[in-house]
Order: sequence, then C-alpha cells, then structure tokens
Amino acid sequence: MTNVHPVAGARDRDGGGPALLPPACFARGTGIATPRGTVPVESLRPGDSVLSAFGGTRIVLWLGYRRVDCRRHPLPREVWPIRIRAGAFARGQPVRDLVLSPNHGVYMADATGGPGVLIPVRCLLNGSTVVQEAADTITYYHVELPHHDVILAEGLPTESYLDVGNRGAFENGGEPLQLHPAFTRRASDAESWEGVVVQGPAVAAARQRLLARESALGFATTGDPDLRLQIPGRLLRAACDGQTCRFALPGGTDAGWLVSRVFVPAERLADNDDRRLLGVAVTRLALGRRELDLAGPALGEGWHPPEPGRRWTTGCAAVALGGARTLIVSVAGAGPYLRPRRRTVTQATSP
Repeated sequence: MTNVHPVAGARDRDGGGPALLPPACFARGTGIATPRGTVPVESLRPGDSVLSAFGGTRIVLWLGYRRVDCRRHPLPREVWPIRIRAGAFARGQPVRDLVLSPNHGVYMADATGGPGVLIPVRCLLNGSTVVQEAADTITYYHVELPHHDVILAEGLPTESYLDVGNRGAFENGGEPLQLHPAFTRRASDAESWEGVVVQGPAVAAARQRLLARESALGFATTGDPDLRLQIPGRLLRAACDGQTCRFALPGGTDAGWLVSRVFVPAERLADNDDRRLLGVAVTRLALGRRELDLAGPALGEGWHPPEPGRRWTTGCAAVALGGARTLIVSVAGAGPYLRPRRRTVTQATSP
C-alpha cells in the first residue's frame, strides 16, 4: 500500500464539496492487528501498539467508547451497525465478520499503484455481503493514533479515529455527553485524508468488486420478480406471456396488492445511486378492457411517484379491483433480485 499523509480540508476526490468524514467506529469484539497478535478492540489501552496497514506500528493515544441506544435515536440508520461478511472483499478480507458504524471508512488500494481511498462503509451496502442490521443497542469503540491512519480490523484495512470535534459523542471523551451522537462532521473541520470518497469511479469499482465476489460466498441473483397478487385470503399467480401477466380474479374482489421480490438499485448495480426499495416497473394496468391510469386513484399505497411511461412498486402495491374478473399487468423493469443464500459455503475460506 502507498502511504498517505493527512492534509487539511479533504474533499470528495470525485468532485463536489467537502467530503463527510466518518469517525472510525468498531463494534465491541472487533479484532485489531497488533505486534502481539489480534486483540479485541475493547482490550486496547493507551500506550499499546497496533499494526498500520502501511507497515510498522502505531501507538494508541486514546480509546473512545459509547453505548448507543438505537431505539431512542431520532435517525437510527445513522447508528445501526453495518456487517461486512467474512471474505466479502477477498479471502481473509475480512477474516471474520466485521461490524462497523455506518460512516466508518474502509481503505481501498488503487489497482494502478496510485494513492488509495477511504470509502464510508454505508456507500458499499449491497444487501448480501455488506448489510445494515437493526439493533436495539450497540457499543462502539474508537482507536486514536498520533495521526489519522489505516489499521487492520479482522484483516481488513480500515481507518483509525479522526478527531473532528466529536469527543462529546463518547462516554469517556472528557466533554458533556451528546444525547444522540451523530458521528459525522465535515472534512474541513479538521485534518483528514485527502482520499475520502462517497461517489464516483472509486466507489463504483469497490461495489463491483464486492458484487463479483458474491457467488463465492453463496449468493446469486435472478431477474424473475416472482409477481403475485394478494387478495383477501388468497395469493394468486399469473399466467404470463413475456412481460405481460394476467390474473384471473374471483368474483366480487374489490382490492388486491401486487407482490414481488424487491431490490435497491444502489446495492445491486455498481454505478447506481438510487436507494429506493423497488419491486417492478409497471407500464400498463387494465381491469379487463378498462385501462387504469398509472397516476390515478385506483393505485393506493406501495407505489413510487409516476415516471414517464411507468411506475415502480415498492414490492407490495395496492390496486383497487372493483369486482373485475381479470387484472392485466405489463412490466418493463425488474431486478436484479437476490436469491436466498446457499448455506453450504464457508465464508472465511472461500477462494
């Protein structure tokens, strides 16, 4: 790896204003590489040495910690932990599941030998090997070194703590304790890496690397939305011809819900930043011979706003059926959707 030195006022390398720099938060139990072997992060003490991903050792100056009650946090997704599954990036990277705070930076080396970048782990969510998990409570630890650096957590290069004026977020920070820690400050508030990125080619390349690795860890995708119609007391399947599906409805059916698999484009497509939960893109709805307006009142909850020529569902979208005997649905966009994971694959030792 190429050594990178901290500079003032880091900016998003791929354009835009000051990057949002994430303090480096490890969940309790995370194994940190030290000269004496792997040590749980909570066991580190000031004066201990840790291994730098760039070579050599660094001295721990401070270990911050905070138990977060996610149930009381006004924006729980900002503090819910993100799990990187063992082997997600490569064999032994990480060697075990690694649990980080959403804004923790993961170091990605440049394939051409140039400077690497730090990518907040929230930008790498893919629904399979990098997933956010709802938690009632979580205890986070920060490791402060003489300079913002990269250390090995469960074998994966990740950043150390960067002091951006947020010590009050920690129980032992020596400042009044913040009720709801935000764990985010702008990079211009303190010295930082010049290579923090949240979008652009470097992020897309990292996402693609994760997606390419999925199959070795037991994940697969499909373009089949598995479209069904839920009516009171029954789940109906359609007779489909290409992208058009017909549902035969029992008499007197007034309401139904189009049900399908779901995906988040930003998680399944490396160069996409759309974080909506999507089911299928519907281009036509008809009750027998009566065409329905995709922006009309017959469509209830579970629909995204109309787009030119189509309207996406959220995976469970209400349709007023009005006693019709046939519902016709034409679909233009679907997936890729994750299939249920194969459980026979050993994560940490996958090639």
